Amino acid sequence: MAKWLIGRREDGHLRLTHVNLQTGMTFHCGDLRADTPLDLIVEWIVTKGAPNPGDWIVTPDQQVLLLGSAGARA
Repeated sequence: MAKWLIGRREDGHLRLTHVNLQTGMTFHCGDLRADTPLDLIVEWIVTKGAPNPGDWIVTPDQQVLLLGSAGARA
């Protein structure tokens, strides 16, 4: 289980950070332009970030998205 944090730096740019909740290890995944759409960041996390069911994505405005398993229904 992990948290994917999309935070805003002091200069306005976005920063993506991955926090493994089991080990406590934190990985800096990259800095992005301030105008990068959140849906593109979430799409990257889901397709390239190798998330696991139960991972959280936390947006700059503190909205939390919970990732489910493939084929799961809400």
